[in-house]
Order: sequence, then C-alpha cells, then structure tokens
Amino acid sequence: MRNWYESCFGYPTMFLHVQFCDYRHDFVETHELDKLIELRQIKQFYRPSEGRWVDIVLDRVRRSGGHYAGPERRQVHVTGLSGQRK
Repeated sequence: MRNWYESCFGYPTMFLHVQFCDYRHDFVETHELDKLIELRQIKQFYRPSEGRWVDIVLDRVRRSGGHYAGPERRQVHVTGLSGQRK
C-alpha cells in the first residue's frame, strides 16, 4: 500500500523517530534530520540500522561543513594495458 507521500510525489520516503529537546517524540522525514541536528532541536533519534537511540551530543552523527586536509582518498586512477595512468 502506498502512503500519501508516495501517492503525491511518486517515490517512497522514510521517517525517523526523534526526541526533541523538550522530550516530545515525533516522526520526521530523513531529509529533515540534518536540519534538526544543525539547529540542535532534537536530543536523539532512533537509528534502525543499529537498533538503538543515538544521542546527538554523545554519539557520532551526521556532520556538515567540515574541511578535510588529508590526501584525496576517493580519487581513482585508471591504468591501461601498458601500465601507464590515463
């Protein structure tokens, strides 16, 4: 069965259980989580993949705006049959 979101927009969405700083609980769409964390409006959220609550202050959570100064790790070098990089 399709939910209202999928019916309107044509693709499914996922909701996460969150606890706000005032201890209210609610479900929010996954794309809203980053903004809630950034604005420090939530205390914790439930991470289904780990089967536990994630505390915004104590646990590793999504971060944005960081700067990585190390070597590029995602760069892929393609080597041809002659062994030279392309």
